Amino acid sequence: MGSVGDVDPAEARTTRHHLLTELAGTDDLLLGTHFTHPTSGRVQQRDNQYQLLDASPVLLPPASY
Repeated sequence: MGSVGDVDPAEARTTRHHLLTELAGTDDLLLGTHFTHPTSGRVQQRDNQYQLLDASPVLLPPASY
Protein backbone atom coordinates (compact mmCIF):
# COMPACT_ATOMS: atom_id res chain seq x y z
CA MET A 1 0.00 0.00 0.00
CA GLY A 2 1.28 3.46 -0.76
CA SER A 3 0.22 6.99 -1.37
CA VAL A 4 0.04 8.87 -4.64
CA GLY A 5 -1.02 12.44 -5.31
CA ASP A 6 -3.75 13.38 -7.77
CA VAL A 7 -2.17 13.06 -11.20
CA ASP A 8 -5.39 13.08 -13.21
CA PRO A 9 -7.53 16.15 -12.32
CA ALA A 10 -10.72 14.74 -13.87
CA GLU A 11 -10.36 11.43 -12.05
CA ALA A 12 -9.56 13.27 -8.80
CA ARG A 13 -12.81 15.29 -9.08
CA THR A 14 -14.81 12.14 -9.81
CA THR A 15 -13.25 10.31 -6.86
CA ARG A 16 -13.86 13.20 -4.43
CA HIS A 17 -17.46 13.56 -5.58
CA HIS A 18 -18.07 9.82 -5.19
CA LEU A 19 -16.52 9.76 -1.70
CA LEU A 20 -18.41 12.84 -0.47
CA THR A 21 -21.70 11.57 -1.92
CA GLU A 22 -21.20 8.22 -0.20
CA LEU A 23 -20.40 9.81 3.19
CA ALA A 24 -22.98 12.61 3.16
CA GLY A 25 -25.66 12.16 5.77
CA THR A 26 -24.01 9.17 7.48
CA ASP A 27 -22.35 8.91 10.88
CA ASP A 28 -19.06 7.90 9.23
CA LEU A 29 -16.10 10.15 10.00
CA LEU A 30 -13.94 11.64 7.27
CA LEU A 31 -10.36 12.14 8.41
CA GLY A 32 -8.62 14.61 6.13
CA THR A 33 -5.16 15.07 7.52
CA HIS A 34 -4.21 17.51 4.77
CA PHE A 35 -7.18 19.78 5.43
CA THR A 36 -7.15 22.90 7.54
CA HIS A 37 -9.30 22.82 10.69
CA PRO A 38 -11.52 20.87 11.04
CA THR A 39 -9.43 17.84 10.09
CA SER A 40 -12.15 15.34 10.96
CA GLY A 41 -15.87 15.43 10.70
CA ARG A 42 -19.06 14.21 9.18
CA VAL A 43 -20.06 15.19 5.67
CA GLN A 44 -23.30 17.04 5.11
CA GLN A 45 -24.71 17.91 1.70
CA ARG A 46 -26.66 21.11 1.09
CA ASP A 47 -27.86 21.82 -2.40
CA ASN A 48 -24.84 21.03 -4.60
CA GLN A 49 -22.22 21.65 -1.92
CA TYR A 50 -20.64 19.57 0.81
CA GLN A 51 -19.75 20.71 4.29
CA LEU A 52 -17.49 19.02 6.82
CA LEU A 53 -19.11 19.23 10.26
CA ASP A 54 -16.44 19.43 12.95
CA ALA A 55 -15.94 16.25 14.95
CA SER A 56 -12.98 17.36 17.01
CA PRO A 57 -12.65 15.44 20.24
CA VAL A 58 -14.15 17.00 23.32
CA LEU A 59 -11.99 16.88 26.41
CA LEU A 60 -13.95 15.73 29.42
CA PRO A 61 -13.02 16.70 32.96
CA PRO A 62 -11.36 13.96 35.03
CA ALA A 63 -13.78 11.63 36.72
CA SER A 64 -14.14 12.07 40.44
CA TYR A 65 -14.39 8.82 42.33
